[in-house]
Amino acid sequence: MSTTTRSACLAALLAMYGCGGGGGSDDNTPPPVIDPPAQLSISGTVTDAAVPNADVTAHVGSDSFTASSMTDGDGAFSIDIESDDDDALVTLEAVDGNGVHFMSMPTTFGALAAQADDHDNVTGLSITNVTTAHYVLALRSTSDGDFDNIGEVEDAAASVDSGELLELSAAVKTVVENRDGVTLPDQYSDTLELAGAIADGSSSFVDDVETMSPGTLDDAAADVLGDGNATVPFDASSAPGVYVDATSDVTLALFDGGLGWVNSGGDVRAIGTWHVDDAGKIYMLFAGSDHETNSLTLLGQAGGFDSVVAEVSSLTDDGSSSMSFATYQHSAFGDAFDEAGLTSVSHVLADDDDTALVFMADGSGYDADVATGAQGEAFHWQVLDDGRLLIEYDGAVVTVYRVADESGSVLVVRTDNAGAGQDVALTQFTAAD
Repeated sequence: MSTTTRSACLAALLAMYGCGGGGGSDDNTPPPVIDPPAQLSISGTVTDAAVPNADVTAHVGSDSFTASSMTDGDGAFSIDIESDDDDALVTLEAVDGNGVHFMSMPTTFGALAAQADDHDNVTGLSITNVTTAHYVLALRSTSDGDFDNIGEVEDAAASVDSGELLELSAAVKTVVENRDGVTLPDQYSDTLELAGAIADGSSSFVDDVETMSPGTLDDAAADVLGDGNATVPFDASSAPGVYVDATSDVTLALFDGGLGWVNSGGDVRAIGTWHVDDAGKIYMLFAGSDHETNSLTLLGQAGGFDSVVAEVSSLTDDGSSSMSFATYQHSAFGDAFDEAGLTSVSHVLADDDDTALVFMADGSGYDADVATGAQGEAFHWQVLDDGRLLIEYDGAVVTVYRVADESGSVLVVRTDNAGAGQDVALTQFTAAD
């Protein structure tokens, strides 16, 4: 073969196999790198009182993972789970051989991963009579009897009435603990089925127990609130913030240092002092001659909502006591106000959007009519060391706190110069058009 021919063949081969491209280049493309699923080791307890010898399963999206061993004498469990989808719903299920069937409220794999330590361990999870009642009541409000995504969980959690949650939790507790001889009715296979029947109104269990054993369910409800086996302790570091129950028109504001305000349907009251006690309850003492106290128990948390029971009493009237119930959306206080941002443009509070607030660099300011620009009442303002905005009028003081929620809300507290509450409201604080 001549040199020219060999050169032509070599050129053809190079064209086919790689120098400058050709049909065979795809054969050398490395396969795509696929990340393995993220793995977590989750652990916690199954309690009403402790529930031993229960099988615990974690449902993660369409997958299920079962603990390698049953719960121990303290109700403790541990499961290894994995997922490549942070949005996958995670629901825990516990079943023993004595009719106990408990569920947890769903969360997401991503939310659990955010709680994990450096070794991918998530601890302190709970599957209880309360979470089971919460699950059943929330599931009742879904369109198809199932949770499809975390958005649906959040919507359903907001609909759960805390009073009904306490009552259903007490019914389950009564059966699990065989209180006063009350057992699981024969027509139900386990506590989850019973709870569902009570919730949908097809069971007369509650009325039957009240007839046969008066006071049993009330005692069980008191123990749900008091024994600490299934409720969630408030954390003193994260308790400050704004609590809003939109259905009951209640806004509760708790500030660092033990002060606070509550607006219940337009009735504004100052909280003289509050703290988180050793049992993990928020204890509040209201200012006033009756010395009203509220002890708040956190029954459960789901979808950004807190189900709370308030035990109300009076220090001056030992015979006066009652309960109130709320489903709060809790938001922490947000970042400090920025003085430069305030003076760069006028602002409007959404609950008074006809009035613009004009902040001057020297600490003075005034209200202005949004439509005409006409100057109204003057004020003095400052951003305090803790980041809140203080606006002082001749006859009133307005204090504005940023709130760390998705909509960028602010809490506005309006008082007169003597400190008496005039209004407490969650609203928006935006630049004027």
